[in-house]
Amino acid sequence: MSWLDAEELLKDKQDYSFLVRDSNHPHYFLAITFKSQGTIHHTRIEHNNSQFGFFDSQTKSRCTSNDVVEFIDNIIEHSKSGQFMFFIRSQTPGKVRQFL
Repeated sequence: MSWLDAEELLKDKQDYSFLVRDSNHPHYFLAITFKSQGTIHHTRIEHNNSQFGFFDSQTKSRCTSNDVVEFIDNIIEHSKSGQFMFFIRSQTPGKVRQFL
């Protein structure tokens, strides 16, 4: 499923709705598309050293798992507690926005 198809599916859904999809990128297995504050966001789920997570070049996320379902459950719990840990691509190429 493309990111455009994912946006179409989520456009009429409530905030905190999400779906996990193939990332359509050779270096990433999965992507998550989610709705927050009325806006739809996309980010890739990385797989590194047998762990699924959101990573950057300097630090590893505190929210990782070797099981993708467990990883999704963990990020939902972090979101409920107000600890947003998403690294999402902005609409401007080359720019990244971080939600903590």
